[in-house]
Amino acid sequence: MDEGAERAADVARRLAHAPFEDIDALCEASAGDGRAQVKAAVAAARRRQAREGAERRRVESMYALQSRLGGDGLVLGIDEVGRGAVAGPLCVAAVALPRSPFVWGVNDSKRLSPKRREELATRIAELALAIGIAYVEPESIDALGMGQCLRMAMRMAIEDSHVDPDAVLIDGNPVHVHPAERCIVKGRLPDRVHSGGVDRREGLARRAHGGPRRELSRLSPCRVEGIRLSGAHRCDS
Repeated sequence: MDEGAERAADVARRLAHAPFEDIDALCEASAGDGRAQVKAAVAAARRRQAREGAERRRVESMYALQSRLGGDGLVLGIDEVGRGAVAGPLCVAAVALPRSPFVWGVNDSKRLSPKRREELATRIAELALAIGIAYVEPESIDALGMGQCLRMAMRMAIEDSHVDPDAVLIDGNPVHVHPAERCIVKGRLPDRVHSGGVDRREGLARRAHGGPRRELSRLSPCRVEGIRLSGAHRCDS
């Protein structure tokens, strides 16, 4: 081996930890290296590049969908957590983010590990132009019904954001909480059903909902009765 050559282990380590933007150049630089460890490291880096490239295209398409639905103005996305839960409050989050930088890795919060969810929630909070969060307690849900409480919580979250949005994106059917409401209904769009905005809001709502939920030791009577009678985890209005 050439005395001036970099050790194979060092090349492999550099490839393994290279930022996405540097992978291509590093792989090209190591393409003529015949050492088995380096070859394996190049192949692994190329696989990682393909995975991360696909993930970035997914996130980019979500931002593009948000722009298409929300236009050039301030876009506020809303989503909820707790609608189907048997314990804890209904929580709704509303968030507006700049069009750049992108929040890489944002996804439906149910697809994320708790650790990754916390990391993304922190990043979202750092970048957000506005955040609004609202809670509706189980007693109100039992008294008024889930549908009315969901609309109430969404209005409260919009008000808590302290902005006047040009578009409000909501995951699901129309709820008539804002004149600029735009709804994303599953199966009606060629792209992924969530925009980046809605997924970011759900992540924050799930994070906010987790604390109160962990502290509760009682269940909503309406929801418990619904489970007993039909196995459902929701008590709609």
